Amino acid sequence: MSGLCLLLLIFPPVFAADTDSPDGDTENTDITVVSFTPDWRTFFYNETITISCLQSPKAPEDETYTWYRNNVQMDVHAQNFTISSIQLYHRANYQCKTSSSVKSDPVLPLVITDLSVLRVPRYVFEGDILNLTCDSRLDVNTTKAQVSFFKNSKVQRIMTMEPYLFIGQVDKSLEGKYSCTKKAIQNNEEKQTNADNFIAVTALFSTPEIKLSSYPISLGMDMTLTCETSLHPLRADTELQFAFYRNGWHVQGFGSSNKYKVQSITVEDSGDYSCEVRTIMNSVRKMSKQLPILIPELSKPLLSTYPKVDKVFRYNMVIMTCNDPKSKTFSWYKDNVKIFSNRKTVTINAYSDKDIGYYQCQGESGEKSDPLHLDVYFVWLILQIPPHIHEGDKVTLQCSMWKSGSAVNTTFYKDDNMIKFLGSETDLDLGIVSKNATGKYKCTRFINTGSSSKTYVAEGYVSVAELFTSPEIRLNLHPVVEGADMTLTCHTTRSPFRYSITLAFAFYKNGKIVQDFSKSSRYKILSAQLEDSGSYTCEVKASSATVKKMSEAVSIDVQGMAVVTFTPNVGKILTTENMTLTCNVDPKIKDKQEYSWYKDGIRMDRTHQSFTIQDAGVSDSGYYQCRSTNTHMSEPLRLDVCNGDLVIQAPPFILEGDDLLLDCRHRQSQQLHQTQFYKDDKLLKIMDSSSVLAQGRADPSMTGTYRCQKKAVATNYLYKDYAAELFVPVTEIFTYLVLKVISASTVEGTAITLSCNVALNPVLNPLRGSTKLEFAFYKDGNSIRDFSTSSTYEMASAMVKDSGNYTCNVKYLLRGLVRSSPEVEINVEESFSTPVLSVSPTFIRQGKPLTLTCDFTIHPDVADDTIRPVIYKNGKVYSNSRTFRINAAQTYISAEYRCSANNYNRQIIKYSETRYILVEERMDGAKISVDQQDANMLVGSNTTFTCSVHEGTPISFTWLHNGKEIAKNCALYNIRQDGRVLYIEALQQEHSGVYRCNVSNHFSSSMSDELKITVIEPPGGAFLLTDLKEIDLMPEDSVKLTCSLTQGNGSNFFWLHNDQNLKQDTATYEFREGGKVLHIKSAQPYHEGSYQCGVEKDIPSGRPLVSKSGIWTLKISSKGGSYLKPFLIVLVVVLIILIIVIAYKYQNKIFKPHFLQGKLHNIRVPLVNIEDKAVLVENAENFERISSPPN
Repeated sequence: MSGLCLLLLIFPPVFAADTDSPDGDTENTDITVVSFTPDWRTFFYNETITISCLQSPKAPEDETYTWYRNNVQMDVHAQNFTISSIQLYHRANYQCKTSSSVKSDPVLPLVITDLSVLRVPRYVFEGDILNLTCDSRLDVNTTKAQVSFFKNSKVQRIMTMEPYLFIGQVDKSLEGKYSCTKKAIQNNEEKQTNADNFIAVTALFSTPEIKLSSYPISLGMDMTLTCETSLHPLRADTELQFAFYRNGWHVQGFGSSNKYKVQSITVEDSGDYSCEVRTIMNSVRKMSKQLPILIPELSKPLLSTYPKVDKVFRYNMVIMTCNDPKSKTFSWYKDNVKIFSNRKTVTINAYSDKDIGYYQCQGESGEKSDPLHLDVYFVWLILQIPPHIHEGDKVTLQCSMWKSGSAVNTTFYKDDNMIKFLGSETDLDLGIVSKNATGKYKCTRFINTGSSSKTYVAEGYVSVAELFTSPEIRLNLHPVVEGADMTLTCHTTRSPFRYSITLAFAFYKNGKIVQDFSKSSRYKILSAQLEDSGSYTCEVKASSATVKKMSEAVSIDVQGMAVVTFTPNVGKILTTENMTLTCNVDPKIKDKQEYSWYKDGIRMDRTHQSFTIQDAGVSDSGYYQCRSTNTHMSEPLRLDVCNGDLVIQAPPFILEGDDLLLDCRHRQSQQLHQTQFYKDDKLLKIMDSSSVLAQGRADPSMTGTYRCQKKAVATNYLYKDYAAELFVPVTEIFTYLVLKVISASTVEGTAITLSCNVALNPVLNPLRGSTKLEFAFYKDGNSIRDFSTSSTYEMASAMVKDSGNYTCNVKYLLRGLVRSSPEVEINVEESFSTPVLSVSPTFIRQGKPLTLTCDFTIHPDVADDTIRPVIYKNGKVYSNSRTFRINAAQTYISAEYRCSANNYNRQIIKYSETRYILVEERMDGAKISVDQQDANMLVGSNTTFTCSVHEGTPISFTWLHNGKEIAKNCALYNIRQDGRVLYIEALQQEHSGVYRCNVSNHFSSSMSDELKITVIEPPGGAFLLTDLKEIDLMPEDSVKLTCSLTQGNGSNFFWLHNDQNLKQDTATYEFREGGKVLHIKSAQPYHEGSYQCGVEKDIPSGRPLVSKSGIWTLKISSKGGSYLKPFLIVLVVVLIILIIVIAYKYQNKIFKPHFLQGKLHNIRVPLVNIEDKAVLVENAENFERISSPPN
């Protein structure tokens, strides 16, 4: 039988460690477990075995036991029984029970007949020291036996005379299939046998869970936290230690108690709590999950009165107010009977004794205020004392008389001793009081009641309560050892009637301030050093600074902490190697030190600071500790000396940021080569010449199970691969990094503080020196504050724009490490919305009422009376009320309005949009005007019409042309200035007609009178046409001149000869076609000269419009010059041809003759204006250029 099957039994937890419980019972029924001695999984036949029934260590001594074999009761009633020679038939399921327990789970002892067996405990627990033995039957001669060990088929040790393999402290890397081979002699014959076993690591105790004693919790209560865990039943007697943390900081150091108690909790006791459990030798330690605990602020409302007195006369009035900023609705009680509801303030008219009693109010939280007693008196004199007097209050006592009568000789007494004579005055001013003001007071007055006169006496008791209790310094650790994180708490309790007061705390060391006054009641020291020892006090003061109190001094002695180090700095070595151990202490300790060394808790015979283990053997494995004269005992450090052939070496303690080196070390007698490194079964590197793997700076991601393998030089051995494994934990520097928001609410205007809460790992080397951290803050990934020593970032008055995702970074200066916190989303809510100015009614008529309202909503957490509205008119304050009413609106009210809302200190101001408010007056007297005096207007000119009213508030303007409304988008018009102006850029004849404007508002309208305009097209471009074919006339020739226009028309034509007006004379000239044509029947010398025509157009008003042609000159030749006429005609023809050629060459820029383009057309060139000086004339019979003379 070469292999064995392992039956793994899983046992449920049997009890939670609770050292404060008197009986230790956590359940009504105990659980029992069957165990073997020796604690092996497998036995050879004929070996001796003792079977025991284990139960809770606190079970009664006279307990009775019942045993079962294969479910059949045995005749055994003792706690254990022994089988002196176990045989195969003893392979059965054994169970046991007691009178107070249920039956245990069955356990089967494995009995074999093989020659060898790999001895393995039934359970291998984390933190155990494991030694594997390859054992043989008694009939086998093992004198010269050769033993080899393997894990997962990889060589651990080969061909050695030692039958055991020392593994050392069990960690997560241990699990796997182990086997051994053994060559031995049986019956003078050499035989080789194999044995294997699978080893699984069993949890020594469960992951701890931190629990709160009771829910809910409130201010002033006592709080108890319990760290619950369960030891495995087979290790129920293992001693555990417990530590507690808040936000990663020690609040209770390691000790035997699994409870942490806080008396009279405050808001500052809120936080993320966790606990840690470890074994005495620190071989196993586990941390719980965090338990967030929030201590709510006091939600009890506070009842106040006006006047501030405890008694009144009958018929007096008392106003009571329920002060609870988180409530909108309230209930009122008198002697526990509900009397009012939904009112924050109530008025008590003390008519009779029925109004005497205890009054309370209740907010939305359901908590009632503390009762306030009101007395009603029907006497001549009472002494009125303010209720709930506290030290630091300014107090006045009133010796009040009934409303009728007169009094003199007022005298005050305290404890029957006169303190002041006031004469006719009634009030005694005690000033700012302290506890010494407590006592019995009375006043006397001589009163004339009208019917009699005598001295009356009134009494009362003044009790001055503490504003807050005398502070007390509390320390989180006892004792405080070097390197531990130390927290001092200045504990005090506010009066329930003044819980809203703000307290400030300061801390002193040896009389010198170490932390100035602030809101924090804690003083923290990271990694306490010897120089932090001293006498500490704390001081508390109220915000008014009228009350200050100092605590008693607390002496703190920081004990030095020794630290064990190994040289070389590894936690595993091979047998025969050397190891030097050193006890390190703080160099600031100048006294000569004596040293003590301990191994596995037992004192060694070593007294020097260092010693060396030469040729280490397996027995040198263990937990080493040291101490010196002035230091505390060091934490244990484990050394394992392995007898295998290969070991993977790493420092015993690896801190984040250290250089991580792993050495795959083998014995010098072995010839191994080619090193392979694996992490969590993934290949990291293969090296031929080196066996050291440099991982760089360690970070938490490097935590894992490392394996190294080497190959043996070729031999006759069957196995060639050697392997070693090691679990390497990288210790994080920061165990806690959380960004917390410190604020009662996240409403804009409130102060919000971001606190970067960080805690260093408590297992760090205590000799690392003072820890220096720096903090930086980020919003949405952008830096808002660079690194500094302050761990807080304050927003004095948070705004909505401050909303975003925030993180903080912490830098550990000693190693330059930077870590970032998880994101925290901050959503700053509006304390009140942006106001909107509303107007009612929408349209306002003169003389009618008008209401302005500044509308905004207020956040539920913001008191209504803290938001203040303002209404502005034309930028100046108009009203400080939220609603403003005008009974009869007038036109002077018209203006630009807006409103604002702001909080009480004006840190937040929000404005509404500006709104123009128009008060509309009745419309009357609409009038239309034009920018031209003459209603007769020329085509092409521009004009402007304006519409106005005599009185009223115009809002809308409508223009009409010939009775039809002019559209605003009409291309012929341009409507400007909100409709008041009608502009025509270029008049046309279609613009002629009747215009009116209509002016209106929401309540009335007015139509203007008619305005009629006429658009006239002026004559223009006058020019002459002639029927002459020649330039010069012969006597008695006739000529006809025609006057024409290029644009417009005219009614009157006139002619000029030599700049003189021509009159119609039938003998000389003939006017035809109404003067348009001038005809000379017979040319005479007196007809010679310049001719010009003009057109005149009459308009209804003003001077007429005139257009004149250019000048045409007429010459008359004599009779003798008639022979020249043919010559001139030829000359003219030649000139015309020459002009045509030139014109054609220049692309007909002037004209083309009829014989080139067919039919000749008259070409008329309009003059630039009425005063044009030239014209080109062309017709079929004559062609001339008439040019005007030079100016």
